Amino acid sequence: MDQCILNIRRLDNTFEIVEELIKLTKETISLLKETETRLNQLECKIDQTEFLSDYRDWVRIFINDLAGKLGEKEWYEADKAFGYIKRGMTLTSGERNSIEKLKVFLRDIEVLTDDIKLLHELRDKSNASFHNNGQTLTEAKARLDGPIPDDMKIYKVPLQKALKAISTWRN
Repeated sequence: MDQCILNIRRLDNTFEIVEELIKLTKETISLLKETETRLNQLECKIDQTEFLSDYRDWVRIFINDLAGKLGEKEWYEADKAFGYIKRGMTLTSGERNSIEKLKVFLRDIEVLTDDIKLLHELRDKSNASFHNNGQTLTEAKARLDGPIPDDMKIYKVPLQKALKAISTWRN
């Protein structure tokens, strides 16, 4: 009889342990799913960063060459007009004319103004991804006091000097 009671207690303990293991397994699965989601998001961000990194300079080169071929003033006017279009603003006749001149020029290289808009968008995404827009001078200085990757440490002193000069000039 005592053996039977002892076996029942052991069985109760076993059930409690199994229940605890089930609970821990469910929590682990939930954490793994969350981790997988975060890893997928991070992988997408890395892929986007690599893409932007690979092509941002080519976009800049294309736009610089386009400005040289079209004419700096003409490109400036067309580029400014694209900025107004992007913000939903009405164009003046001169701005519309600058877009038309650009369209005519682009026909020879089989590029559309829609392509230029997309390249602008890519450039803007690249800028947002690679530049810390809105960072204050104080924040930039403080960031240099924090941990810096080993291969970036050679830039610390020149950056500190540049930020100090900006502080002096803009004070």
